[in-house]
Amino acid sequence: MQAYLEQINTPYRSITGAAPDFSFQEKSWMVLCDKDQAIAIGRMFTQNAIYWIEHNKLYLVPVPISPACRPFGGVQQQDGVVTVLTLAPDYLQQRFLHRVLKMRFKLLF
Repeated sequence: MQAYLEQINTPYRSITGAAPDFSFQEKSWMVLCDKDQAIAIGRMFTQNAIYWIEHNKLYLVPVPISPACRPFGGVQQQDGVVTVLTLAPDYLQQRFLHRVLKMRFKLLF
């Protein structure tokens, strides 16, 4: 993402998002741009959502993959084992599904 932000000449800063106890940390980016551009960048890098600050208020803004949602896989659980079934094995869809499951597991466990 850093190379892309430099390429489009958009001001940014690298930041680290973390749980209150620092048990989970994730590199993030603070980017100076309008909300539509932020959502477009989020979509380009397969983000589920972006944080948006406006008038000293923080918002969590969903980043839809496309205007219409459609399933591309499923999840099955049996005896504590989760199996992911992907219908469309394209790189971005697999990456998105992996990211969603990774976050879900971190929240549950």
